[in-house]
Amino acid sequence: MYLLNQVGMPKRPEVKTAEFAKALGAEPVASIPFDPQLFGTASNNGQMIAEVSAKHKTADTFLQIAKSITGRAELKKQKNDLLSPLLSKIRGLRK
Repeated sequence: MYLLNQVGMPKRPEVKTAEFAKALGAEPVASIPFDPQLFGTASNNGQMIAEVSAKHKTADTFLQIAKSITGRAELKKQKNDLLSPLLSKIRGLRK
C-alpha cells in the first residue's frame, strides 16, 4: 500500500497519478493534495488536520486511510423514528 502526498504542487514537475500507479502495478490508497494553508495552520497550532477543519476533504482522506490500514469501519447509527421508543417498551414487556 502507498499514498501520494503533496499532489498538485504548483511549479513543480510531477508524475501523473495514473502513470505512477501503472509503474508500480497498484493504485494508491489515497492521494493527498498540496494545501499549504491547511497543513501550515495545523502545524503551527500543533493540531491534527481534522481539528483545524473537520469537514475538509483531506481530513476525510486521513480517516479513510486509517480505516483501510486497520481494517475497521464505523458502525452505522440506527435512525430513531417516532415509534422506536414505543416499540422498545413493548419489547421490554415481552421478556
